[in-house]
Amino acid sequence: MSVVNLVDRRRFASECERLWELSNRGLTYDLVIGIANGGVSVMNAMPVPGAVPAFTMTCRRPSTPFKRYLRPLIRLLPRSVTDGLRRIESAVRYGMFLRQSAVDDRPVNYALGTSMQLRQAIASATRILIVDDAVDTGTTVLSVKRSIQRINAAAEIRVAVITVTMKASRSIADYYLYSEQLVRFPWSVDA
Repeated sequence: MSVVNLVDRRRFASECERLWELSNRGLTYDLVIGIANGGVSVMNAMPVPGAVPAFTMTCRRPSTPFKRYLRPLIRLLPRSVTDGLRRIESAVRYGMFLRQSAVDDRPVNYALGTSMQLRQAIASATRILIVDDAVDTGTTVLSVKRSIQRINAAAEIRVAVITVTMKASRSIADYYLYSEQLVRFPWSVDA
């Protein structure tokens, strides 16, 4: 599995624009939701029209905070080593995914101070775009999607991500730029 380097902010912004164009072919959205943290960065780099409300939802896998502690050490390693560590992490996550019998919901949180406005926006929307940086197992995106569906079951929900890292998760994202590739983002621990 290769690693795509999007650390350069201009290249990252260009790819986010490309993802927006891909997800908007013939469609308009009433609401755009970025999944914190990576999805919010992608959403903020997209040319979302000012008239379209954009909100943040948080839903993280348990390992995310742990990796931040390793950042100073990981940044000292050569790219070939960090690419190898990314591949190992992905393989371990994929193995765990295959052993799961069902996908459990993760807790979903609304951005501080926006809970009521976001719930109202979801309730009145007919088409919603969820934006994230990557889909691995799909648990995060599915948890956010289910949370939205509990508020508005009639809304059409689409998902746009930069990359889908696992073949088995491709059906979760409606729009993606890379498939079965890992991406190093500007905020990545090994950026």
